[in-house]
Amino acid sequence: MNHPRQVVGWAAWFAVLGDPSRLMLLVLIARDGPISVSDLAAASGLKATTVSHSLRLLRV
Repeated sequence: MNHPRQVVGWAAWFAVLGDPSRLMLLVLIARDGPISVSDLAAASGLKATTVSHSLRLLRV
């Protein structure tokens, strides 16, 4: 079965959001607005390198 590109794109995006850490970062950004990587790391309990990598994946 061949899926339209849009459906495949959405599936990839939902896979990225399926990671609880990435979803938590999005919630923090939505709640607090623009926030630095170091502040996101402190608020989430994640390492700054993990936050930075996750943000790279979430960037559209």
